[in-house]
Amino acid sequence: MPENIIVLRCRFMLLFAGLLSGFWTWAWAPGAAADEVDRELDARIRAHRQAEVSFVVLGREDQGAEGAVVEVQQESHAFRVGFRMAADGPPLPATFDPDAPGWRVFNAVSLAERTGWRDLQPQGPADFAGRRVRAALTEAARARLAARWGPLVPGSVYDLPEWAVSLRGDDLRRVLVAYLERVVGTYGRTVTGIDLPGRPADGRLGFRMVRLLQQGADALAPGTPLNLAFGTGLTGPEARPGQQAADAAAKQFVGHRGLTLGALLGPSSDDALDAALNGWRTLGLPGVVEPLTVNDDPALDRGENLRRVLRRLFAEPWIQGVYFDASAVATKGDQSAALFETAGDPTAAGRVLDVLFAQTWWTQVGVTAGPGGRAAARVFYGRHRVTVTLPDATVFTTALWVGPGENGPRTVVLQPVSETVRAEPSAGPVVR
Repeated sequence: MPENIIVLRCRFMLLFAGLLSGFWTWAWAPGAAADEVDRELDARIRAHRQAEVSFVVLGREDQGAEGAVVEVQQESHAFRVGFRMAADGPPLPATFDPDAPGWRVFNAVSLAERTGWRDLQPQGPADFAGRRVRAALTEAARARLAARWGPLVPGSVYDLPEWAVSLRGDDLRRVLVAYLERVVGTYGRTVTGIDLPGRPADGRLGFRMVRLLQQGADALAPGTPLNLAFGTGLTGPEARPGQQAADAAAKQFVGHRGLTLGALLGPSSDDALDAALNGWRTLGLPGVVEPLTVNDDPALDRGENLRRVLRRLFAEPWIQGVYFDASAVATKGDQSAALFETAGDPTAAGRVLDVLFAQTWWTQVGVTAGPGGRAAARVFYGRHRVTVTLPDATVFTTALWVGPGENGPRTVVLQPVSETVRAEPSAGPVVR
């Protein structure tokens, strides 16, 4: 074979190999990048949402109980997973079942659709239509759901009660203070958060007035969580102005303790969400995402877009909870963002929610104590039930709270008291 033909064939084979290598690099790179993102998110979740707990199991004689079995079962999350109650009708959906897949994830609700100033005082400052609020709080307490109030006053004059639109200066200040005293004085210690406008659209509701309301709320119910709210400002065009407004509010000593950021997230939202989270993180304030709406991405498996969003939010230590929009738990409406079917069964997105918060990010572990009765387990933040079975078959239980912000090692001493029982050898552990 002529030498020039051999050379041409070699060059062609090298070119083909290069093209093939490039194709496989192009084909596999997105998957490899996604795996790397998942590993990073898992590491951050492990660092910011879990803690190592050391147990020292003692017998009745204060001796280390080597061989004791310690079972840790999580009962609730420290992280709030909630939804907005609908404005009208029963406070909770008819299909709500705290033990059913999907629904069992929720530990919180928001009253934001029921607590508008113009709805609570439609006729004037002497009026207060609080029956719907009281009914909502009663139902939330019965279902063991923590409740946020939502906005105390609107950010725009257009959302004021009609009778308050014409008020200015001291007249507006007086009715606002009276309304604050009514709401915070009555409900401030009952709810887990109250929102103040983060970007007041009207000069009458500027940071001076917001500061006044914050000071009044602190005087009535010290420690009431007060957030600045920024509509759908977590991402999109409202994010950067919102971050600037939150920074300006801090410099003007408004006194807010956190942020409430809404989000409407559609397909291909990863990059926009990552950039926005980076911006809000620099403010150094805790926050909740409310309301949250996540639409399905037609290019992905159903529910996959929600999985990506929730993993990113849960990996952020400054985010303390998410509250889905009321439409997400409704059995009618936009099904692209729905968590439940008409009969109350979870949609694909609802199943993703359940898998993440009731299975993946959920503690259910058993360990055996070694020498000195020592054992250790890694748990997610929240409330847990600890059941201990001693070598002599004595069984006792205790409650355990593990939360963020607790510095140093966590050591829990487990020891029976007189109320403990001894299990029959054939009956297995007895839990009291």
